[in-house]
Amino acid sequence: MKIILLTTLLALAAPAHAQSNWDVLNGKKTEPARPDGKPATGLPGQPAKPDGKPTAGPVAPTPAASAVARRDFDVASIELQATRLYLTGIADLSADTATWDKQHSIELFNLAQTAVIGAENQFAHLSTLAKDNWAAAAEPVTRGRAGLVNVESQLRQVAQSLRQGQMNQAGVKQVEQLLDSAEKDLQNAANAMKVDLKLRTP
Repeated sequence: MKIILLTTLLALAAPAHAQSNWDVLNGKKTEPARPDGKPATGLPGQPAKPDGKPTAGPVAPTPAASAVARRDFDVASIELQATRLYLTGIADLSADTATWDKQHSIELFNLAQTAVIGAENQFAHLSTLAKDNWAAAAEPVTRGRAGLVNVESQLRQVAQSLRQGQMNQAGVKQVEQLLDSAEKDLQNAANAMKVDLKLRTP
């Protein structure tokens, strides 16, 4: 008798359960709410986070982040200009045997190498800022940093000729071309991050 009664109850409940599922599929009913009473999904067309709220968009840079970015651009620009100036000095000294001084040229080379490393470090820090609203700066920053790594490699070849009392003019020219590219990448990144690269004078 109990078995017959249980079977009868299950049979009566099954159509109601099936109709409930059908209503959900056809939009007549909403999905059950979560334990906290909030909908299980976000707004239409927006992915939901675990708390049911729509995923937030890109985060706007804070004034503090903008100030840091400006400093990085300024230092990188100064280091690149310094590198070019040191190379110009080396080339000028080597242009005439009367002005050629091996020791002085090596000192200028060391300063140029230090400046390149400094610029590369600033590009590395800018790469950590190139995201969210500044994501467009990521590509030129990455390309510029890679170019400066090539500058460091090329400078080592120039150093070998300096130690032998010679000047690798072709190597210096290649370094200058790489510096040109790095400066363009720095300018493009600054444009993407809306930073004015013009250095402020006293």
